[in-house]
Amino acid sequence: MRTVLVTLLLLLSTGVAAQPPADEPLRVLLRVAPPFVIDEGDGEFSGISVDLWRGIAEDRQVPYEFEVVGLDTMLDVVAAGDADVGVGATTVTAVREQRLDFMHPFLSSGLAIAAPSAGSPWTTVLTRVVSWDFLRAVSALAVLLLAVGVVVWLFERRRNPDEFQSETARGLWSSFWFAAVTMTTVGYGDKAPVSIGGRVVALVWMFASIIVISFFTASIATALTVQSLAQGIEGPSDLPGLRVGAVRATTGAAYLSSELEIEPREFETTRKAVRALARDEVDALVHDAPILRWELREHGGDDLEVLPERIERQDYAFVLPPGSPRREDLNRALLDQIESPRFVRMLEFYLGR
Repeated sequence: MRTVLVTLLLLLSTGVAAQPPADEPLRVLLRVAPPFVIDEGDGEFSGISVDLWRGIAEDRQVPYEFEVVGLDTMLDVVAAGDADVGVGATTVTAVREQRLDFMHPFLSSGLAIAAPSAGSPWTTVLTRVVSWDFLRAVSALAVLLLAVGVVVWLFERRRNPDEFQSETARGLWSSFWFAAVTMTTVGYGDKAPVSIGGRVVALVWMFASIIVISFFTASIATALTVQSLAQGIEGPSDLPGLRVGAVRATTGAAYLSSELEIEPREFETTRKAVRALARDEVDALVHDAPILRWELREHGGDDLEVLPERIERQDYAFVLPPGSPRREDLNRALLDQIESPRFVRMLEFYLGR
């Protein structure tokens, strides 16, 4: 009988010790990741995860204190039991589940690709026509035409002054015109060399023009082909061989390494990754779709977009220490929050309809 009583007392004392003191604030770790956790400055925070946690804490009348940390620190501290809750844009994975516990997911989304916007075909054509590479090629052609024209003019200015004027400016323009119409095989016939030197130069230029015009035709066709005008990145299969960025220690970086065997260029924050994409330092970004949409809407500009395809499903949830005694109670409060119309309005506020 005495053994049974001692055992019951030990079990009761263990259960009481496992519960945190009711008046002691919970240590809640935040990982800044808009629109889930937004640092407003001066110790103020907002976002989907923050507003949702505040609703849970208010419903259960639980005091808490926020502390901002990085993702790795948040997972390590919570897994060690040195913090009560981890709040952020934390995706549920099998690897993380081995170290800590997750609450019920409150949002399902997935990874997405951010890339430069395709724009309209006519805008793309105009962009390519006024691009530096295109203008440089046209300038090189103009110099070549002028060089041929100068040689012809030097032979013709005395023998044929009616068509290739002796006056430098008018004569060079006439010879430039002759070189251009000869190259394009138009040959209006309004100008023709009469000197032996001029005709030899014209004959050589006729054959050389075939090569020159073929080269420029191929270059322009390649630049303005329909396939080239379309968006170069349409899905994950287009990423190998490109410069792809990701945020360090995220599921996006892990997906690129494990699934596509791509070693991404890693950035500390989503903001830095988006800036690198805008500056053409990378060709694409792979990251959580809601975070990418928020960041591009707030800081990306109109020339970047998030592709509609979702690469793989992601569930977002708060993290708890393994075996947390608060898990069941917090999950009930969480379900009450996400089933309310207020939660729907909050998602529309941060993510749009």
